[in-house]
Amino acid sequence: MFKGKLQKLIIICLFQIVSYQGFSQQINPGVVLTFDDYAVANWHKLLPIFEKYNAKATFYICYPHLLDSEKQQMIRDLHAASNEIACHGFHHLNSVNFIDTSSIENFLNREILPSINWFDTVLDIQVQSFSYPYGARNLKLDTALLKYFKVLRGTDYSMNSQLNRIKSLSHTGLIFGVGIDDGYGHSLDQIKEQLDKCKRDSFIQVFYSHTPVDIVTTDYQITYANLDSILSYISQLGLSFYTSSEVWLPVPKTPSGDTIVITDEKPVSAFFADSSEYVYEWKLLPIDAGKLIANENEATMEWNSEFKGEAALQVAASNRCGTGSFSTPLKIQVNTGIGISEGDHEILNTYPNPSFGEFNIDLPKGHFDKQIAIYSLAGELVFEDKTKLNSLYVKLNGKGMFIAKIILDNRIYVSKITIE
Repeated sequence: MFKGKLQKLIIICLFQIVSYQGFSQQINPGVVLTFDDYAVANWHKLLPIFEKYNAKATFYICYPHLLDSEKQQMIRDLHAASNEIACHGFHHLNSVNFIDTSSIENFLNREILPSINWFDTVLDIQVQSFSYPYGARNLKLDTALLKYFKVLRGTDYSMNSQLNRIKSLSHTGLIFGVGIDDGYGHSLDQIKEQLDKCKRDSFIQVFYSHTPVDIVTTDYQITYANLDSILSYISQLGLSFYTSSEVWLPVPKTPSGDTIVITDEKPVSAFFADSSEYVYEWKLLPIDAGKLIANENEATMEWNSEFKGEAALQVAASNRCGTGSFSTPLKIQVNTGIGISEGDHEILNTYPNPSFGEFNIDLPKGHFDKQIAIYSLAGELVFEDKTKLNSLYVKLNGKGMFIAKIILDNRIYVSKITIE
């Protein structure tokens, strides 16, 4: 009777890993339009143009402490119109040159923390991205600054470069923009040709500019007319507008939930992503395992009672830009035919594990009969014994994975065993 009960209740907690093909990342093509420095009054004049095309941009501001109350209000207006307000340094320092003669800590204290604090205390805006003045950056600076910002923007100078194209939303937190001011030598036709590629090849294009003007008189300027033409063409192509902080998504942790499922006893399973901070996309293979119903960071699986084998569940963070990289899959053994969910047991200590076939199992303490059974992953009983001891020596032939199990007073004790 004990043997039959064990065969009914024991679960297979380990299973062979099968090959699994992940899901390709989804990108909704669009443009990240950014502006650097402090031409706040000129930027503010873009609001009617942005409204016409339902556009938005990221404004990287330096010298914020020098802005008067009128320009502070202009920044609030830009922010209220769904534009991103971001950091370009407190004094527009060349970060690489600065740390060559000082330290990253001093750079943070002089250039970064005062800027973050100013936007927070004066404008009640929490900045999430930073662009490097002069494009001067290195890996040490990236590492330090990513503790304070979600996204860092560097600079790129070739329209044909791959750097200024975002093809993965789960990037390192570093993006690059290509300049579109008149002085960068990219004609309006070249910019539009790049937008055609953006649409055709499905990526997110990053541009940067400085000061919009009626007539270009010096470097770092672009005309309102050219900007209008660029925004109009973006709209005609059906591309979306994104801010810098929107084009980054983390890779979620492996989802949590059942790894052993008996469909005739538990036809529905619940799974969870690691937080509710993001919108999530769920994927499960094979599709004939059942029906997956997603609800934000939770998903319910209605299992197909005819399905047996291994399923693989992944989750990815999503936003309007698309879907980031998928997590490592949660592998689920479905319909083992034996029975209880993985969380409903206590662990037996087995050592050495892995072993070459000889090992000890620590049993529940107490001078009473303890009957133990060991099963192969196929459910075959390969060892059975009864003892009053608190430890049991076992010798098994064969290699592979096995499950040892004891049932005492409706409590279940399980050990996963590997024999090499």
